[in-house]
Amino acid sequence: LPIYGKRSGQSQQLVHCTTSRLEHLINPTDLLLELREVLVSGGFLLVALPSVVAYPNRLRIMLRCFDYEATGIMDETHVRFCMFRTGTNLLRQSSYRVVSSRADGAVPLWKVRRLLPAGWVKMLNRGSCRLLPGVFGFQLLYLATPVIDE
Repeated sequence: LPIYGKRSGQSQQLVHCTTSRLEHLINPTDLLLELREVLVSGGFLLVALPSVVAYPNRLRIMLRCFDYEATGIMDETHVRFCMFRTGTNLLRQSSYRVVSSRADGAVPLWKVRRLLPAGWVKMLNRGSCRLLPGVFGFQLLYLATPVIDE
């Protein structure tokens, strides 16, 4: 992941986005600390992490099936696994303040989904992810800003 900013002599960024990267790093804190250097004062970091405990994985884990797969969150390139709270903790430990966080996902309606109006399904998905982000969220989303040392 190229880092641009103070070190390369280019201007700093107001917003930096990292999606589906941190879970592939043995020590994601190193990257998060380095990204602090490229954000302007008051800048933001957008982070997206996959949730290891969304209901499909939760069911597999409950059935004692924790096997790596060819693709997806259980592929062999994932060396760290996150839940809603651990994503927040990772950012805080890396000297960021989480401004906003939410999960993006769906409630398991299976065939019932086709019988309901699309607006209801959307409302159920959003409500379930807001109420239980660790259960229904497939993707965990964070907006953070660096903590300024005084």
